[in-house]
Amino acid sequence: MKEIYYNHRSGFTHGGKKIPEAVDLADRLNRKYVKNNIDGKEVRTPSLKWFECIVQSCLMNFLIKVQKENNNQVDYFKEISLELGKVNLKLKRDVKKGQIVIVDDVDLD
Repeated sequence: MKEIYYNHRSGFTHGGKKIPEAVDLADRLNRKYVKNNIDGKEVRTPSLKWFECIVQSCLMNFLIKVQKENNNQVDYFKEISLELGKVNLKLKRDVKKGQIVIVDDVDLD
């Protein structure tokens, strides 16, 4: 995991490097990763979809942990997030509390 983070994601996210072609290949083939050689070394290059799942899982677990820890306190994270970047959308269907809303759930037209 450490190698994947530092050699791949960190490079193109923070270092301004081009996203490796193996990333695109993994996404197009619907795979978590593709084995390939970089500088004579075999590596597993993950797809962006895989990174998306990892980031989403980390954020959701963080928010759940914060919510449990701050049950009786003011939720400043929630207050800030509601003040900034708020978009009100019309829903196409009922959404349950805690459910992640995707494009198919909202009316964008």
